[in-house]
Amino acid sequence: MSLRRLAIKKILPCARLKSCVLLKNEDQLPLSKDGLKIALIGPLVSERDELLGSWAGFGKGKDVVTLEEGLRAKLGPNAELAVCRGCGLTSGRRTI
Repeated sequence: MSLRRLAIKKILPCARLKSCVLLKNEDQLPLSKDGLKIALIGPLVSERDELLGSWAGFGKGKDVVTLEEGLRAKLGPNAELAVCRGCGLTSGRRTI
């Protein structure tokens, strides 16, 4: 086993546990759609082709519902959705 594979094998279980978030619902969910304010931040929030991932050879970007579109469709008319690209996927540079 290569050193890289060994490192990955050792790191992944720890990273998996540290990346989990446990949310406790204390009568907060489901959220009320009236007056709701949501910030959607990330480089893929409005992307179609990127969301296909490894299925890009079988799918079409025009058939993809973006995260932004999906949220807007589910939110009520009184909800506010702020969308920001944030950083790039690989550059680490902040874009607005």
